[in-house]
Amino acid sequence: MKKIMSAVVLVFVLLVITACGGNGELQENDRQPVSTQNQQAQQDQNPDTAQNVIDEIGAALDQAQGNNNAVANISGEYYTFGDTINLWDEWELTFIDNITITQALRTPREGESEQVHRIYAGEIVLFPATLTNISGENRPSGFLSNFNIDSPNGERQGFHLLMDVADLMWDHSNPEYSFPDINSSLAANETLEGYVFAVYDGDGDYWIHWPAHLVSIPVRLPVSR
Repeated sequence: MKKIMSAVVLVFVLLVITACGGNGELQENDRQPVSTQNQQAQQDQNPDTAQNVIDEIGAALDQAQGNNNAVANISGEYYTFGDTINLWDEWELTFIDNITITQALRTPREGESEQVHRIYAGEIVLFPATLTNISGENRPSGFLSNFNIDSPNGERQGFHLLMDVADLMWDHSNPEYSFPDINSSLAANETLEGYVFAVYDGDGDYWIHWPAHLVSIPVRLPVSR
């Protein structure tokens, strides 16, 4: 029943978007920043657009079978450095255009996984960011969200890998010189400066996605040495 209701809501939302303008799809690299998009309404409508949208919804629902975290993206929109990203009316996240590419801060400990050792052997991208708790409540568990990152070479870096990366950038024996990740406890209306980390996979666009939402607007973070 939940999947049926989600499908109905998704059909309604995308048909409203279709009615308001904007036919055709953009390629991922041609997406426009949310903060600078032109909101001009188009008067001429393609009579096939509604059917195309319905077809796309059907394909998205087929893909979502067996994947409770599937996301339907609206083409042509993304956030980037400097944009304020509202997440579920609970957090405001802003990425700062001052990235660093570096080695892991600490060495792997005895018994840590092969994945940790592979991360340590490579390089890590540090995306500085500010996070504000706008939920009106204290959040002792911090910003815990199952996000993932798609790197320029098409590799998806899942949440657990990203947590391993963040752990390698924190040295408990020398916390003063460590790099805090963005997953920290915050009181109501408190702002934190920290980092989102990723395995460096070459120069290009790193796309951050949050799943389990009807519509997800991704974050595009260009990286270059």
